[in-house]
Amino acid sequence: MHTEHEVRAVEIVDNGTAYTATYYVEHGVIVAKLDEQVMRVPVGLVDPHKTVRALLAARIQRAARLSKHRDEWTSATAETAPRGRGRPKLVPLEPET
Repeated sequence: MHTEHEVRAVEIVDNGTAYTATYYVEHGVIVAKLDEQVMRVPVGLVDPHKTVRALLAARIQRAARLSKHRDEWTSATAETAPRGRGRPKLVPLEPET
């Protein structure tokens, strides 16, 4: 059971990095702080601690997925980027007379 207005913390360690979220329950709403984002979620059938843990785990997975995609795009664009002095300069067309 949860106690209202009592601030609690959830910690998940992933690949040696510790991620922490703090939360409290107020008037049937879980108020959780993940990094700098504050989330409000109604208390459901699941314990608030498990709810915040699931929110934190989802945030960690999303960050890992975005990082992986960023790395893939960075390496793909580096392979196809023009060699030499970089991108060609765009020259505006002169109006026909």
